[in-house]
Amino acid sequence: MSSKAVSALNFWPSRNEFLLSQLKVAGVLAIACFGDKFEPSYERNKNHNMTLFWGFHALLLVVSIGTWTHKAPRDPNSSRITFLS
Repeated sequence: MSSKAVSALNFWPSRNEFLLSQLKVAGVLAIACFGDKFEPSYERNKNHNMTLFWGFHALLLVVSIGTWTHKAPRDPNSSRITFLS
């Protein structure tokens, strides 16, 4: 039994794609952080219109289920995880 260290970078097609996806996530987090600290923001625990809140959650659920797809792995005998990117 060999105990070889496996890096997450080994599963990506290239290091540049991995770094690009990390930069995209950092950008989304930066926008979220800015939006949370922007002054006319309200407390996040106060939802003034609960019908609108739950209605949009139901809409998101329907859209996510409607766009859900499954692609079979290239190698049907493989037990590896297939990345979506």
